[in-house]
Amino acid sequence: MNASMTFIHSDEENNFLKSITKPGKAYWIGLQQLAFGMATFSWMDGSEYNFTKWKPGQPDVKYSCLGVVIQDGSWWDEDCNRKLLTLCQIDLDSDYVPEEVSPSIKFVDRLKVEQLKILLKISILNKNVANNDLKIGAVESKISSLSKNVNELEAKVGKQLIRNSEEQKTYVNSLMESLRKNISLNIYSLKEDNNEMSSSLTRNSSDKESMKTYLHVLTFLLAFFVLGVAVAVIFLYTSNHKSYAMASFVNRNNHVRLMEETEDTTDRSFIP
Repeated sequence: MNASMTFIHSDEENNFLKSITKPGKAYWIGLQQLAFGMATFSWMDGSEYNFTKWKPGQPDVKYSCLGVVIQDGSWWDEDCNRKLLTLCQIDLDSDYVPEEVSPSIKFVDRLKVEQLKILLKISILNKNVANNDLKIGAVESKISSLSKNVNELEAKVGKQLIRNSEEQKTYVNSLMESLRKNISLNIYSLKEDNNEMSSSLTRNSSDKESMKTYLHVLTFLLAFFVLGVAVAVIFLYTSNHKSYAMASFVNRNNHVRLMEETEDTTDRSFIP
């Protein structure tokens, strides 16, 4: 028996289908979507789309592949992968000849399927691009903020180093110059003493007592050298304080002498 999916063109036909179907049960009808994402439909037999009975809020075209169902006389779009019964019809007129679907209609149907696939891929790509743009924007914002913080920190450190370096540079240079001179003198003296001792040891290699004496003298000189360097550093650091203390001491002595001379003069003035 040649039959096709049901096509509805009047309220009378719609009510008839409602009366012959089970209440609360959905059935596929022959209404198809023309383009993905669009609420435009047509009947599969090419007849005029001149009657609808959509439920409130329908169609919502939220599926990538959808068909139209009828339940209790109301229509809505549904995922085409859902397994439901299909309402079919056939003309009982003896002169009825089933219409053969032309190759052009089949070709258009294939194009529609391919269009749905392509549009779905484009939608997925657009979502991925949008997500990547958001991630890139967040990363660029963090990099900009970090760069700003680094620049501010470098500026603060640079100012502090410039402020401290000039004061420290003068003091360190003077201290190092004084230490350099003292170390040079001590090294020269040690070399002379070492040369003399080497000659003495060469001449008296068999004398163990001379060797012990040499070792004692060398140890003493090294200790003296280290002590001299330490004294030089302490002297440089405390020289300013000592000068101030000496000046205070001299002023105090002069004041005492002046007081003594004044008292002596006063006593002499009372001698008859």
